Amino acid sequence: MVRVVDRDTFYVDWTRNNYTESEEKIQLLFVNTLELSQSHKSQDLQFGLSARDFLKGRLQNRPLQLWVSLQFPRDLYQQTLGLLQA
Repeated sequence: MVRVVDRDTFYVDWTRNNYTESEEKIQLLFVNTLELSQSHKSQDLQFGLSARDFLKGRLQNRPLQLWVSLQFPRDLYQQTLGLLQA
């Protein structure tokens, strides 16, 4: 199960039990679009929303592979960093 936050961040529920203890936040590497929180500050919200919706569409009902570096698995905020193959 996947829940998209914005254009480069989503939550994965590894055990499919409605996002409780098994939820993990994933930050995609090499994605550069507007943050939704920045879109509200004199930015065009349309671009942030369309980027989020694009990611949602790519993640729905597809086999997914998440590639995580063993050397650098997390960022400063302890989010898992990864490349996603959909």
